[in-house]
Amino acid sequence: MISYTKFQCFLTLVLLCFVNLGYSAKILGLYEGDICRNVDGETSNYICRTLEKCSVAIGELGEKINPPICSYNGNTTIVCCPPEVSKSYSASEMCRKYSESTYLNETNNFLKGNYLNEEYNRDCYEANPLITSGTTAAEPKKFPHMALLGYGEKPDNTLWFCGGSLISNRFVLTAANCEKINAINPLYAKWVRLGELDYSSETDDAKPADYKIVERIIHPNYKSPSLYNDIALFRLERDVDFSAYVRPICLNTDNILTPPAIMATGWGKSVSDQSLSPHLLEVRLNTISAEECDNRFSNVANKKNKLAKGIDENSMVCTDNSKVGNSICKGYGGGPIQIKHNSYKCMYSQIGIASFEGNICGHEGSSAVFTRVSNYISWIERIVWPQV
Repeated sequence: MISYTKFQCFLTLVLLCFVNLGYSAKILGLYEGDICRNVDGETSNYICRTLEKCSVAIGELGEKINPPICSYNGNTTIVCCPPEVSKSYSASEMCRKYSESTYLNETNNFLKGNYLNEEYNRDCYEANPLITSGTTAAEPKKFPHMALLGYGEKPDNTLWFCGGSLISNRFVLTAANCEKINAINPLYAKWVRLGELDYSSETDDAKPADYKIVERIIHPNYKSPSLYNDIALFRLERDVDFSAYVRPICLNTDNILTPPAIMATGWGKSVSDQSLSPHLLEVRLNTISAEECDNRFSNVANKKNKLAKGIDENSMVCTDNSKVGNSICKGYGGGPIQIKHNSYKCMYSQIGIASFEGNICGHEGSSAVFTRVSNYISWIERIVWPQV
């Protein structure tokens, strides 16, 4: 049996190993028992604990997620320990739950209660197979999971730029690089607009509502300017009411799945010389292999800092971005790529998150790279759907 002291040393060596491999640890200068992160008053605080007393941190080390370090006490590492969560709901079971919102909830006087009417769908847009080619304006209610991110103090005076996807009644999934824009005088994402179709119109078939972002959770292994682990979760100030205009998307959990074609959605540019589209667009994109994608990025500036390991097919999905009409440009960042869900009506399955493009969109040799959602499912589940 391993002694307590040996186990403690082992964990410390594991942590130091990850630090030496490039997963830099942030030292907070706090002591055991101190609060290292005050979340929101609704959930437990993060507490400085010795590493062996923090099962969450030990589990994350196995996923190469390096916990923030409060301090060292001799050979003992004290880490910022998240609240203990014994179990979380799976993305698959939450997908099934959210799919029920596509049905009418009717009252049956005979049964004296409510029931889901599976014979007649709620007023929702049935998810269709991919558009045959090009870029088209999205139909109302077709992508009720779409989120628009706002950078400003108030919704009526904000810059709408990045996209995201609603994945629960409190969380939006987006890219880590969408946390802020403008490196010199950064503007942070502070608002999420849901239920929007065309933000330049007040007469379109949409029911937009704005939600304040109260917490931006960036994946701990995202280290700009490196382009890996470009994923984030934004928590909203209040629960979202689901409707035909607003409903979560399902998350793909199959890490092998790379469809030959996929659909991107967002309020971005589809051609490099166009302005951002105020109307939600859908774009058919053809996927390409990681090898071909890596070749297209062989001459990228500062590749050592941005793509030191090249394109990683376990955590990235690549698409051809060289054809006008079948490419995405600025403004799509953080938005989803998705396919029709094979089990639930009016639902999509999100494969990736728009991360970055290479060369000029719509020109030969250009590619777009998306963060592969399935690679981060356990991280998402722990945060978004804890069983408390």
